[in-house]
Amino acid sequence: MEKLGEFLKSPSAKIRLQAIQGVFSHTGTNEGIKGIKILIPHILKLVNDENLEISTTSINALINSCVDPNLCTSLSKSSTIDKVLKNLQVVDLKNNKIGKKNHKKEVIVSYIKANLMLLMNLTREETGCKKLLNSQIEQISNTQESNKNQKKKQNKNQKNTKKEKTTETKNKPGSVILQLIQKLFDPERLKEHKNQKKDSQKTLQEMSDVNVYLVNVLMNVTQTVTGRLLVIDFMRPAIKDLFLPYIMSKRSKVVVRQTIIGLIRNLCYEKDRHVVMANLILPYVMARLTTKEMIEVLDEEDYEKFPALFFQFMKQNRLKIETDHKCRKWLVECLVFLTGSRTGRDLLREIKVYYVLRELDEIEEEEDISEQIYQYVQIVNLDEIGGSTNKQVVPLDELKISKK
Repeated sequence: MEKLGEFLKSPSAKIRLQAIQGVFSHTGTNEGIKGIKILIPHILKLVNDENLEISTTSINALINSCVDPNLCTSLSKSSTIDKVLKNLQVVDLKNNKIGKKNHKKEVIVSYIKANLMLLMNLTREETGCKKLLNSQIEQISNTQESNKNQKKKQNKNQKNTKKEKTTETKNKPGSVILQLIQKLFDPERLKEHKNQKKDSQKTLQEMSDVNVYLVNVLMNVTQTVTGRLLVIDFMRPAIKDLFLPYIMSKRSKVVVRQTIIGLIRNLCYEKDRHVVMANLILPYVMARLTTKEMIEVLDEEDYEKFPALFFQFMKQNRLKIETDHKCRKWLVECLVFLTGSRTGRDLLREIKVYYVLRELDEIEEEEDISEQIYQYVQIVNLDEIGGSTNKQVVPLDELKISKK
């Protein structure tokens, strides 16, 4: 292995490629991963290699190595996340470029997927989340881009502009994630969803693997308070115009719905944003927990205060109970998390979400979901019965936020 490490440092790209391919071949087993641990410093240096095949192969080797929990934690504490972000920031999807070189689209997609998969693995734990949120690599990129634009527009005050830009963006947690969203999600698609007519039933194109990985990273980041506030306060248009429609889309794969609902569920944990989240997601959550037939059996006074968008879905025959167990459970838990604040409970009572859950409970066959429905009812009723209940209510803190 030590000799292999020497080859990884070779000035010859051909030799480096053969060496890292040899390393990658050892990462298919636990024993192999243990054997290459001493090569990790050398592998990390190749993550940003100018040769795209070398860089991608080294990243894939690290992805496989994350099977070892200790090694994964160690990587999350190192400079690995900054190296990955540096790779993602030089990607030009519009012109199929990475840096100044042109590449085939499939090569670029594989490169991005590898970087995001590694980022996804490294942010499973809080250490990696904090590392990503506090990364300053985005500020460097912003400054460089700003300077280039300034050169085109004017030659005056260039140094002052650089200092001002650096000062403005310094110590703003999570700004790098905002940039990734803008870069990797097609702006035209966001614009398309935003401009759709309200009565449109147009189905969405399937979300790409690249974007699913990015949403997974967001879901991991929302394990932290900083991450949740960042997504709620600055990514609301993306949640509303891109993510939530996939919950309703007939073409969405289960893995896409799980990832998006898991993200939404985590956001509902943030008590200070319960009103914002409730107004944003309730029509979608309620629509995936009931059917038109179930609503029609209710008295009008039971559903008269349902959200307007919910009735729009109803008219379009888009009310459909989520079939995936995990998705359905997490949808109910979105509602349970929203009961964590008094304002959340008041709003849920006003909208009368209870009637949707009551009808769902009549046909629900999964015991754990029925328990969550019971949990919701008990918590919502606490305000009305003086804070006491006949049965033990599970503390919200025991309902852990989700991570892939």
